[in-house]
Amino acid sequence: MLECIPYYEPGDRLTVEATEILYAKRIVKLAGATGKQNGKVLPAALSTGPTDIILGVVGFDQPDVGYTTVVYSIGVGYVVPLQSGGAIALGAFVTSGAGGKAVSTATKADAIGRALSIATAADQDVVVRLSV
Repeated sequence: MLECIPYYEPGDRLTVEATEILYAKRIVKLAGATGKQNGKVLPAALSTGPTDIILGVVGFDQPDVGYTTVVYSIGVGYVVPLQSGGAIALGAFVTSGAGGKAVSTATKADAIGRALSIATAADQDVVVRLSV
């Protein structure tokens, strides 16, 4: 089982409910309002819409629907390994791609963080400082 173990932890973690299988080191978004403190999440996809809320990074593989840990990312500044969706350059702005994998983005406005290492291909770990 994969785990996303942060290199640096400045803040909080959230326990959320998975609406489908989730994989560690991938980005998730809220699946919708539940009226509960523990929201439901699903993998974030490329070109998320204005109503999508990127929540953070999955902490542990979640093989089915149920509760899991998500590293909270919005403005917190965790430094974590993410699974890449392609090549990512050092210092590149990073956003969510297909399946919640990290991909490069040209604009800071779309970014959820910045690459502190490189990935030369898909499915490699890239160190990212979450900062949005």
